Amino acid sequence: MRSIVHNYDKAVFGSNMHAMMYAYANQLPLFYSSLQGKPRSFEFFDPQYSFSNLLKNDVLCNNEIKTYGIKKINLWHSLALIHSMEGLMPLGNNATSARLDDEGLLKIITLNSRTLILKINHLYLFEENVEGLPETTKINNEGIIYDYFQFNSLNEHKTMFINTDEPFVNQIYINKKNGVVVTKVDELEAEVPDYAIKFRVLELAKQYNIKGRQNGIYHYKKELKIPRFLKLDLRFNKREIIKTKLNEYKNQNNLTFMQPTDMIEHQLIQEIQPNRLWNLLRSPHSKKKTIFSM
Repeated sequence: MRSIVHNYDKAVFGSNMHAMMYAYANQLPLFYSSLQGKPRSFEFFDPQYSFSNLLKNDVLCNNEIKTYGIKKINLWHSLALIHSMEGLMPLGNNATSARLDDEGLLKIITLNSRTLILKINHLYLFEENVEGLPETTKINNEGIIYDYFQFNSLNEHKTMFINTDEPFVNQIYINKKNGVVVTKVDELEAEVPDYAIKFRVLELAKQYNIKGRQNGIYHYKKELKIPRFLKLDLRFNKREIIKTKLNEYKNQNNLTFMQPTDMIEHQLIQEIQPNRLWNLLRSPHSKKKTIFSM
């Protein structure tokens, strides 16, 4: 049986926020083989940016209420929904792997083990999770390590951010008993031991008055009823490693590798305009700001 080849002039490959915005802004079909690049629920845009029907957020950060922009995941979902309804995300989340062959065809394997063959005159790549890329001329290993953890016991369930200026533990996002440690590194292959991260998280938790469950009161001066607390502890659940900078490759006329930069993000945000379908799908919200949740 002859395989059907689907022809596109231009297309986008990648699941991250930049790929989604670029595809939406330029009305290009979008393909990806993994949702690893999808924004996390605790990632926000700069508060200077606003979008129709999407709210900014008030967040407890380092024990102060600060205003953040909209959640990136909310914009991602809005763009994905509209893009799908316009027929520009033909596979949705059904792809499992992708490969560029020697003839320049993009072959994508779906969840039901079928192969979709695409002939694309020009492909814009925002991610590298596709086999058959051209020869690498420079390796870039910058990335982000996400360590997900859970406090074993807490006296008070807080929802907050902790930002640091340290090179090791950059940010901590806590939602009740769950949390995520964000570590930005120049070399993903360098060892980042979880026990060292655990000790630093516990130090920062103590600094920001996050305590274990209350365990009675101290026996001296009982009349003062001074509470005592169990020792705070946590356990790690999983680690995710995300590469944030693409390698450099030999030039090919039909491929453009799109490096994720703040400049590109700023430019793409300016190009995102809610269309008629956006306004029909989303009912207006109130102006009230919300506290984030994971």
